[in-house]
Amino acid sequence: PILVCSIIALAIFLDRIWTYHSLRRSSAPLFHEVERLVRNGQREEALQLCQQQNTPMGRVLQVPLKHHGATRVHLKTLAEEVGYRETAALERYLGLLGTIATISPLLGLLGTVFGMIRAFTVPDELSDQYGVVDGRYHLSPTQAQAILELRLHRLTGMEHGKLLEEYRERLEQIGEYLEILGDSSRLMQI
Repeated sequence: PILVCSIIALAIFLDRIWTYHSLRRSSAPLFHEVERLVRNGQREEALQLCQQQNTPMGRVLQVPLKHHGATRVHLKTLAEEVGYRETAALERYLGLLGTIATISPLLGLLGTVFGMIRAFTVPDELSDQYGVVDGRYHLSPTQAQAILELRLHRLTGMEHGKLLEEYRERLEQIGEYLEILGDSSRLMQI
């Protein structure tokens, strides 16, 4: 079960990293091109470019282009609405990743309990070479395997936490970028 959780978490993590990387790579050129077009008085061309791109940045930039002449407060409200929608789309699977990160350590703990029971229970059918012999404890192959599995469960559980924390940091950065995009005064400061 932990391996399945790890694979799902890794798939979600890689999907989100790919999405954010693509978003980051396409956003700056789009913003600069739209800015250039608007400065040259080509609002319609800038709007068409944003619609063609069909990216979160393009959808946020469409707001002031479509509603040119609206009040600053109205533009800010519209941009925030679009920004919230885009942020929600970017946070896709975060709940599932959080659930996996919560469940995995518990599965690891369960595995630890079973491993401890298996590791320190000496079955009657074991030969005399296992258990306490000459003042030293000798592990059976089953006990040694249980101890190795116990350590693997712990390592896997730790990595889930790190992946989730890095994912949350990326989401916070994206949320901040979308807030900047939604607030024209902050956008012009950059």
